[in-house]
Amino acid sequence: MTDLSNPWPSWGEQGELPSNGFFYEGGDQVNEKTLDSLWNTQQESYDTLINGITNRVEDLQGDIRLDNGLVVTQTETLKTTISASASGAYVNGQKTGPSDETVLTHSSNSGTTPRTDSIWVDVNGQVNKTENTATVADNRFKIAEVTVDTSSTITTVTNVGPKKLRLFASRDEPETTGSGDVWFDTDADRLKTKESGAFHTLVTDEDAITITAGTGLSGGGNVSVLNGNTNLSLTNDSVTITAGDNLTGGGEVSLGGTTTLNVTGSNLDADSVDGYEGDYLLSHVEVRTSAPTDPDSGQVWIIE
Repeated sequence: MTDLSNPWPSWGEQGELPSNGFFYEGGDQVNEKTLDSLWNTQQESYDTLINGITNRVEDLQGDIRLDNGLVVTQTETLKTTISASASGAYVNGQKTGPSDETVLTHSSNSGTTPRTDSIWVDVNGQVNKTENTATVADNRFKIAEVTVDTSSTITTVTNVGPKKLRLFASRDEPETTGSGDVWFDTDADRLKTKESGAFHTLVTDEDAITITAGTGLSGGGNVSVLNGNTNLSLTNDSVTITAGDNLTGGGEVSLGGTTTLNVTGSNLDADSVDGYEGDYLLSHVEVRTSAPTDPDSGQVWIIE
């Protein structure tokens, strides 16, 4: 990879430019100091250009991953794996180029509190870590923080390196995309984002759902998905309770109100209880130590 920030060999002398209006004629011997000065002037102009481009890249991108690579995962108790990246990253304005998969081994934690290690990529595309610190040098781009607890086990891996997202606008779904990329579907006039291998439509405050009131309910209608609300109400403000056989009472009751249902007949002397005369039931109640083997129909007994 070419290092745009330092492409020039070391050049010893600064040289000396000729005076204004000076020119060489055919056959003149070129002054070596003039050549030195021309070389160094060219280098200074180049450096100025590269610094301007670098600063502009930093303004536009900052430190950023250029694809879905450079993601850190825990693979063993004290090991992390950083995925390969075909495009690399911008680090301090410098494009690193591709990066192979890297495996890092973290040291044991002999302290009394959890330790934070920083995983980074530098301007040359090298991936490495610095233990026991959450900060990295200016020429490095932190892509993850790793917590190693006092049992010398990695407990958390937090990827912090932002990824460059791409924005598309077209009728057809773009072919080469990554997670988080945004596509404005010009045919459907909808904004979509890629997640879990597919584009999903984003909800806006213009989107609504329809709530339909069922039987016995009123209200509903179209409601904004993001900030709408609606109420469903009961159509009637009362219910009717009808007394069945051997019951009295009931009637229309307002919602939240109460009513009473009464059983006709207050004791076993009533004309009929489930088809048996009250005195018959009383005469067939007996106290036993166990259930009868062949009880009579309607017989009642109490087991001691």
